This record gives sequence, structure tokens and C-alpha cells, in this order.
Amino acid sequence: MGVAVAGALALAVILGVILVTTGTFVVSLLAGGAIGLLVSGTSVGPAPVMTRGRTMRIAIGLALGMVALAGIATWLLARSEGGVMDPISYLWTTFGLGIPAQAVVAVLAAAWGAASGPVRWRE
Repeated sequence: MGVAVAGALALAVILGVILVTTGTFVVSLLAGGAIGLLVSGTSVGPAPVMTRGRTMRIAIGLALGMVALAGIATWLLARSEGGVMDPISYLWTTFGLGIPAQAVVAVLAAAWGAASGPVRWRE
């Protein structure tokens, strides 16, 4: 969950403070992949806590939550500067398909991470 919050914070800083869209897809890709790889650790080992399918659903949910949290944080920053639009209208008017595209990238990366991970060293 910490990776999702850190990814959302990074996206909000890039979108709402620095006011650029450059790098947001890279952040979504890396954070989504990290979420998937970290969550996948619960589905392996001598006593797995979750099934592989549930691990994938949780990773995808966290990735979507990361992008949604970043969107809300970006909207709150804009609102504090005098914005009056609702969150959906603001994000659509300002970024268009950028936010949904970031969600797709984060979900695909999280699904990849959950399916491939966890990464372990051979002994």
C-alpha cells in the first residue's frame, strides 16, 4: 500500500505542482509494476496467504486506487488555487484521456507484476 501512496504522491506532484505531464506514464508503469511484484509475494511460499487470482485483483485495485488518489489530489491542489469545477470535469478538461491512459498503464503493469513475481534470488 505504501508504493501506491508514494506513486499517487509522485503523480500529484508532477501533475499538480510542477504542472507537466511528462513522466507520468513512467511513474504509473514503475509504481504499478512494483505494486504487482510486492503483492505477489503473498501467493507463494510454504504457506501462501492468498491465491494468485486474488493477488492479481488486489494489485489491480491498488493500481487503480493510486491513479484515482493522484487525480483527487491534483484536483484539490487546483481547487485550492481558485478552481471551481468538479473533479471529473476538471480532470477531463485539463488532461483529457491522460488520466484514464495512466490507469490502463498502471493496471497492466500491476497485472504483469502480480503474474510474474515475486522476484527472488537463487540460492
